[in-house]
Order: sequence, then structure tokens, then C-alpha cells
Amino acid sequence: MWLAEQGIEAVKIVDARKNRFDEAQALQLQEGCEKVFVARGKSWAAYDPSDDDQATEIRKKMMGPHGTLRAPALRFGKVFVVGYNAEMYDAARQG
Repeated sequence: MWLAEQGIEAVKIVDARKNRFDEAQALQLQEGCEKVFVARGKSWAAYDPSDDDQATEIRKKMMGPHGTLRAPALRFGKVFVVGYNAEMYDAARQG
């Protein structure tokens, strides 16, 4: 797993198959973050959640087709990451 390879230990793990997060809950998870990274397929982008235009785009990209937060979703410090892309994870670790 990428976290273990990077020497990062999870403080809290939530199984997304058992605990679904709707949009309001997903926004609470990213509250206080300075950057949000979202991967879809092989592409990814970094966003500033304090920018209203980008905040709308973040909401569209981080939610799945059934209105729940896509997995995996991680938060380290003031960085929130949705989806998996190794290059994006490296960028997210650098802030």
C-alpha cells in the first residue's frame, strides 16, 4: 500500500463500503484544507477550496455517480486527496 511505502501511518481508517459519505459529509472532511487533489483515471488536478469557482469543480469531481464520496479519500494535514494516482500522491505530500 502506498501509505506504508511512504512511511505514513493512518490515524483513522474508515471502510467506504460500509460508511458512505454524502456531499455534505465530504465537504466536512475537506474543511480547513488548503489544497484538494482529485484523480480521475490517469489524470489529476490540484484545487484551492477557498476559490469559489474551484470549489464547485471539486464537488463535481470528488463525488461518485451515486452521490457519495469516491474512494480512496485521504487527508494529511491540510491536504485532502480523492482517487488514486501515484504521481498525484507525491505532489500532494509536497503540498
